[in-house]
Amino acid sequence: MELHVITNGDMLLEHWERIPQFINEIDFLHIREQSKTANELFTIVNMLLEKGVPANKVIINDRLDLALVMDVYGIQLGYRSIPLSVVTQKQIFEHLQVGKSVHDVEEAIRAEDEGADYLLFGHVFSTNSKKGLPPRGVQSLHAVVQSVDIPVVAIGGITPLNVGEVVANGAKGIAIMSPIWNTKNPLQLINEYRNASHL
Repeated sequence: MELHVITNGDMLLEHWERIPQFINEIDFLHIREQSKTANELFTIVNMLLEKGVPANKVIINDRLDLALVMDVYGIQLGYRSIPLSVVTQKQIFEHLQVGKSVHDVEEAIRAEDEGADYLLFGHVFSTNSKKGLPPRGVQSLHAVVQSVDIPVVAIGGITPLNVGEVVANGAKGIAIMSPIWNTKNPLQLINEYRNASHL
């Protein structure tokens, strides 16, 4: 199971400094800082790389320019991003892995047709970051997984208690945000997710 960790837009300095401590135990780090300027993001990513975070574990949300300049693993596109097809059809970008955020089977099929390398699907369970919006559920996750041939990473309210159900429904990986930044022991939490995913 792939484990993706996503920054939450409200990161304190202590959170950024904690990342090198657990980066070797996760598969990918998504830099999702929608309110920050390009220069602020450049400074953050550069600091992480200087502290030993491997560029091939970094995925930058939305900012194609920074993903290219920093030579990271990939870019995650959402509904506010430039069109997926613009990125996937240009040979200059072919070294970038391109993820697309989707919410249903129709969006998943379209993203695969347009060349996405993987999908981020959610939110699967209730989560504070999506208050008032009903969760999609594991049945919808399963339907999305069955509709495409590319990997699907699940996000939204995933805990060590329900991660086994997510994996059982075909998710190639999970993405977590709030739990990792709210804990004082991220390594222990990561181990709990890893162990529970094998149950």
